[in-house]
Amino acid sequence: MEPFTLAAIAAFLAPYLQKGGEKVAEKTVEILLDSRKDLADRFTRLFTTEIISLNLSESARADDIPKQLEAKPGLREQLTQKVASNQDLLKELIEAFKQMPQTEFAGITINAKNVGQVINNPTGPITQSNTFS
Repeated sequence: MEPFTLAAIAAFLAPYLQKGGEKVAEKTVEILLDSRKDLADRFTRLFTTEIISLNLSESARADDIPKQLEAKPGLREQLTQKVASNQDLLKELIEAFKQMPQTEFAGITINAKNVGQVINNPTGPITQSNTFS
């Protein structure tokens, strides 16, 4: 999988993932997706339209992607809707985090409007933020 694709998916998902009250680093998401090609492929198919609309290619720098997203608030809303509509895939990502041996993956929760949570990690901290509008 191309590094720019992993970076884009990580940037798309990072706002919805929290660890111990702090956002999970985008690099952490990239590491997980790099090791789980099946998940990376499914997220790539899910976000193909957004990757194309940002005109991402191998020359894209990972730190430019969040800036491009800020410049296109409609695209961010589209991503939010896709994440909310694909809760099972997001839950699978969280489960993959829990199976990773690194301790920095413990205690990850989902923080997104209309996204349900299943917490199966009693040893990690549990954080839940709900905003209803």
